[in-house]
This record gives sequence, C-alpha cells and structure tokens, in this order.
Amino acid sequence: LLRCVMQDVKSEYKVLAAIFEDVDIINACKLEWFTENRRGIFKSMQEQYSTHGYVTFEGVEELYRRELPGELFITVTPIIQPVLDTLQRQYMKRSLKEAADQLGSLAQEYSPTLTEAETILLRLQAITQFDSSIFNASAQVLAEIEQKRTGRYQYLKTGLPFLDGMLGVEWPRKAISAIVASPGGAKTSLICNSQLSMVHLDEPIPTLFFSLEMSKEAILRRWASNILEIDSNTIRRGDLTDEQQVQIMNVMNYLNTLPIYIIDQSNISIDQMIPIIRYHVIHLGVQVVFIDYLQIMMLQEGNNRNTELGNIGKKAKELAKKLNIHICFISQITQGKEGVWQIRDSGDFVAVLDVLIKLNAESTDDVRQVEIEFMKQREGPLGKVPALFDGRYQKFS
Repeated sequence: LLRCVMQDVKSEYKVLAAIFEDVDIINACKLEWFTENRRGIFKSMQEQYSTHGYVTFEGVEELYRRELPGELFITVTPIIQPVLDTLQRQYMKRSLKEAADQLGSLAQEYSPTLTEAETILLRLQAITQFDSSIFNASAQVLAEIEQKRTGRYQYLKTGLPFLDGMLGVEWPRKAISAIVASPGGAKTSLICNSQLSMVHLDEPIPTLFFSLEMSKEAILRRWASNILEIDSNTIRRGDLTDEQQVQIMNVMNYLNTLPIYIIDQSNISIDQMIPIIRYHVIHLGVQVVFIDYLQIMMLQEGNNRNTELGNIGKKAKELAKKLNIHICFISQITQGKEGVWQIRDSGDFVAVLDVLIKLNAESTDDVRQVEIEFMKQREGPLGKVPALFDGRYQKFS
C-alpha cells in the first residue's frame, strides 16, 4: 500500500514539474487528480496561468505562500501522457475506494434504502466519467486572451488570407471542419495550399495529411508545381528542361525538411486514425490534421452509411477537444432536386461540424474564380469571399 501511495505522489510531482516546461499540460489536469498536499501547488499554478498565461517557479511560490518542495526539481519524464494517465487512474481508484467505504457503511445500517445506494453509485459515475466544473475552461479562456494580448499565443493560421479573415485568424482549436465541393472542385488543392503555407509561417505549424485518395507522390508533384510555378501536367509527363529537373530535385530535398506528414493508405478507419493522430500530436507537434476524403474513409466504417458518418464526426470532435487541435475533412457533395446540394450520405455529420466551407467554381478554366462560402461557423461570420485558383500550378491566391 505504501509503495502505491509513493508512486501516486511521484506521478503528481512529475506532472507539476512538467507544467513548468509545457504549460499546456495544465489544461489536461483536474484539481481532483491531486492529493491534498499537491492541490495547493496546482491551484497556484492555475491562478498564475489564468492571470498571465504562463507559469513560473517564482510566480507559483508567491501564490503558494511557501517554498516549493524539492521534488518539483526532479527530472521531468520526456513523455508525460503515461504519467497523466496514471494520475487519472489513481484518482479513479481513490473514488472507488471512497464509494466502497460508503456502501460498506450503508450495509451496516439496520434498514438501508435502495435510493441511498443509487445516490452513491450515481455520484461515483459522475466523478469518474464526467467533468462539470468550468474552472479549467475559464482559466484557459483568460490565459489565451493574455497570451494573445502579449503576442505569446501561437495562432493556427491557415496561411491563406481569404480563409484567415473569415475564420478569425486561424483553424479553430478543439474543433472540426469540412471543405466541400463537387468532384474536381479544387478541395484537395485548397488544403495542400494551406499546408504548404502553414510551414512557411514565422512559427511553422506541423500538419498531418491523411490522403485516402491521392498518393504521396501525386501530392509532392502538386507542391513542386506550386512552389516553382511549373505546369503540373508538365511535371507529371516529365517534359522538363535540365534546369527544371534540378529545380524539382532541390524542391524535393527541401520538402523533406518541412514538418509535413502524409499517410496515403486508403484502407483506414477513424478508429485506426486516432492512435496515429495522438502519436503525431504528442511526439511530432502536429496541430492540424487534414483527411481527404470523407466518403472513402466512410466505406471502412460499416453498412449504415448515414449513422457511421455521424459517428466519424463525433469521434473526431472528441479527439480534437482532447488534443487541442483542429481536424479538417474533405467531402464531396451531390446535387439534389431543384439544385439543392448536400454532403453525400451526410447523416449527423453536419450537426457535429464547427465550420462548413463550400467551394463554388465559376468555370472550369485553368485560371478561374472560386467562391469560398462559409455556410456554418460556430464562432465566426457566415458569407462568401472570392479567391483565384490557377489549375496549372494548383495554386490559390
């Protein structure tokens, strides 16, 4: 028992120490996970974080009103997620033990009622499965505002001004979106442009691209065309001058250095994607995930297409919230009666979305106007913005 208690305390100190290195860890914790002697430290961290958007030893000591324990200066484990899992597991064990003690005491009574037992069990379920407190959320809101005011917040900028302007500067965190258009509507080109632009920002944003339709080679050819402004058909045919060949070789070597990750396996489900996304976020710093396209992934989910599409959206939304990232789906649309369009086999998917963007092309020319229509946005305006798409270079402007 003593060994278990010591392991519990050690995990608590590891998490508290890790917060000084990566303040975002504070949002993954709950006060209840810590035992009494560590709660004061964590509360001081939360207070400083919500006030200033960062956490320092000096600031926590001032709020804690005593010297911080030496255990906080221990070496921080490089992978903190297993420690967080241990902390949550220990909290659940303490809750179970407390409920068991209460049920045991109730069993000693002369005439216990079923309602009393149900009350204990319902309280246990609420503690272990749901978090109704708004403290962490309010601290996050205040810290985010302070970080933005002082220039320390990293926006998940799309890299494309016509998207940033409507989205409020960035792909929204803890949210999912869908970009929809008819076949050949430049959906994939739009996200490829965004990815390429995001890694060229002052603070590059790592991205993960699940390309269920196109191969990695096809995507790389698009990026080479975009960067060098060489017609994509020319690159595909290999009809290149010696100079262009050298340029493409240099671009490929350059792309290898960028924090862009691609998985082009088509036979993959949302349940298989989840651990892959978690790995890329935790170990490679990925902040935005693109999935192209929805209907191909849906084929892996089962026979009831409408229900399964809704399930995909719900699972993605839950993951985006847990990892503080954005997940963007690409989807085809179908034309219904009297010109009414819909996301194919949409089910409950649209209801789960935070942002829905539709691309409307005015022509099929190589260089054409594309209307970017924001049809749903929980925290932003609706409306249309124009963009120019050059199909020769797969490039938006």
